Amino acid sequence: MFHLTVPPPPSPSLRQVQDCATAMRRWLATDDNSAALMAHLRAEQVDPVWLSTFRRLLTDLTRSIDDARRTGADAEPAGSGTPC
Repeated sequence: MFHLTVPPPPSPSLRQVQDCATAMRRWLATDDNSAALMAHLRAEQVDPVWLSTFRRLLTDLTRSIDDARRTGADAEPAGSGTPC
């Protein structure tokens, strides 16, 4: 007889990482954002509004990863809540 175990749901900090990664991925999939990213990576001039949005999303994602790493992905850190 087989016993299937259901994995526990992701912790709030891991869920935040997933949400931020999804927000970045969706944003890059719209309009010409992927092309603008490639231009930015080639050190070409990009729209200041695009660059501001990219930096905000990247900061949110990085902060959520740092929060998850600090807590060992066990619990949401106090005062956290990175918006995505």
